[in-house]
Amino acid sequence: MDIKLDESSDQYDAGDMVRIHKGLSAYSEFLQHDIITVTPKLLSMYGGNSDRAKLMQRLFERQRKSFFRHLNERYTQKKLLTDYASAINDCSGKTRLSVEVAEALKAALDNMEMLAMQK
Repeated sequence: MDIKLDESSDQYDAGDMVRIHKGLSAYSEFLQHDIITVTPKLLSMYGGNSDRAKLMQRLFERQRKSFFRHLNERYTQKKLLTDYASAINDCSGKTRLSVEVAEALKAALDNMEMLAMQK
């Protein structure tokens, strides 16, 4: 997502782009540190099997790279689209976010939708 934001940044207000980056970064860090990284939570999902948890983490990383490659192939325009915000919102609804991350992400998504509708 950062690539798409960076490609679009010259079309939008710098303050808006900072808010969007902040919210998406908070969500990304939450996913990486609280969900994906081999933590007690991930280990417990796989019955304490650390090899299986590490394998799932590698699989997630590979899928994430594939997802972003396909996203960039599908959306070649250098602008923000409401589809991005909608997809991220759908994903975030499946996890329990901290209040701080949820607020930052909501501000980012609201900003993305507002900017997408302007252009």
